[in-house]
Amino acid sequence: MKKNLLTLFILIVALPTVWATNIYYEITQEKSVSQMQNEINAIIETISSGDTITITGSKTDVNAGMFLHIPEGIRVIWSANYQSIPQSPMFILLAFIGDGTFELANGSLITENTTAIYAYNSNPLIVVSGTGKIHTSGNHSSAIRTSGNIEIKDNAQLSVTTGEIITSDKDNVVITISGGSLTATSGNAIVAYGREPTINISGGYLSNDADNTYPVIVTPGQNKLPFASINISGNAIVEAKGMGCGIISNVNLYISGNAQVISNNAGSDIFSASVRALKYVSVSENARVTAREGYAILCYGSVDVIDNAKVEARENAIAIFIRSGESAPSTINVTGKAQVTAENNYAVAHNKHNSTLCINNGAVFAHGKDISDVIDYTSYYLEETNSGVVLAWDKEAGNTNYEMFSTEDIYVFPESATAYWDKIDGKYGISYAHRENTGFIPLDVIVLSINENKPLSNLKVYPNPTIGVIYISSEQADEWTSGQVAEIEVYDIFGRKQKAESRKQKADGVVIDISHLPSGIYFVRVNNETVKVVKQ
Repeated sequence: MKKNLLTLFILIVALPTVWATNIYYEITQEKSVSQMQNEINAIIETISSGDTITITGSKTDVNAGMFLHIPEGIRVIWSANYQSIPQSPMFILLAFIGDGTFELANGSLITENTTAIYAYNSNPLIVVSGTGKIHTSGNHSSAIRTSGNIEIKDNAQLSVTTGEIITSDKDNVVITISGGSLTATSGNAIVAYGREPTINISGGYLSNDADNTYPVIVTPGQNKLPFASINISGNAIVEAKGMGCGIISNVNLYISGNAQVISNNAGSDIFSASVRALKYVSVSENARVTAREGYAILCYGSVDVIDNAKVEARENAIAIFIRSGESAPSTINVTGKAQVTAENNYAVAHNKHNSTLCINNGAVFAHGKDISDVIDYTSYYLEETNSGVVLAWDKEAGNTNYEMFSTEDIYVFPESATAYWDKIDGKYGISYAHRENTGFIPLDVIVLSINENKPLSNLKVYPNPTIGVIYISSEQADEWTSGQVAEIEVYDIFGRKQKAESRKQKADGVVIDISHLPSGIYFVRVNNETVKVVKQ
């Protein structure tokens, strides 16, 4: 047995070890593009799958395109600074064929009126990492045009003045962005022309700054893309800084994490939106979609706003608009702690008759005096379920100062819900509650506290929410034994005093029982200090 084990050990350690090779090549000012192209391709032909060639150096007078063949399994790391001559007549700065990997790591590609990277007739992987930089200026240029997959990460910077930063031509490509910035002055950041694309943006900043240009756009046409998707997550920011959409999507769109999608101006596009989608849109977790003009979300399909997500329409924008197009019914679902809000227009509107609004939880808010000012629901089926709340503030009444816990100028639906003026974490606005659903909408008002006298030292009311029993105490026990606590009162949301059963006196406070009261919001007043309590 020992002999067999020894034989096995010898066989294992005798196996040859295969090490990947990393070869370095330096580009220089003195060498021509064609000479360097031939030398790099010659090196690639001599190396094996799994090997890497790293290109360093600098050349700032490039006057012709370089064409490389990168077979599958070969990795080319470009750490050189490479720049074309201004007004050079070439069409491509760097092109390659093959199914290998090209990574721009800490190097740069700078060009004018030219595509910086062009990969075609193959299925390559293009990576821009570290402090890698690509910039193209002038007309008809792209930073990257490829038929393969793309990955942007770290602190990479990609920018164009016109044209497109990333142009994807092939079907089933995957574009992954986890960091860096993609900035189009007068162009589009990402355009996917192939079918069934997947775009995953988990970090970084994508923006445009001109009329009718878009940070993210998918343009296969039609609606036959059941497996394609755009996924915006993490801390990613997609911003239409100029006059255009943030995202135009013909595929399913998912916005989650702390991601933000923002549009600032509608421009000449009457359908301008932060998100313009043909199919389905999901906004979840802590994600936020915001528009100042046009629409925050314009969708031909269905929209889900869930968890703590927010869809916000600033100034004259509409938060969510369902537009007719697809024959299938559309549904807007608002649930969790989600909020859909608008300032001077509808929070939810549509021109599609077979659509349904379901406010299962969370809140839908706009300025106005009635639900019809919040939701344009002419022939809209509003489905009241669970604990959702619809709120309106009559801003036109002209009041900017309110007393805390008052309900002046606030409209709430359904009648079983409550809403009142409040101050939370230094912000003024409306607190609301319906069954277990509670929330706060900050507004540009001032809410005056009713607590003008000196409060007790560190007054505590707990647990909150409660199922019935409340413990009230403070740091100084003598405040309770010396008669400083005159009275404890409980009021409902309408200011009506409620009976509270005192169960036990404590040395530093008191225990009261409100289990007999209906679920809702109550205010416990100790002397002149008032604390909001949620009774479940």
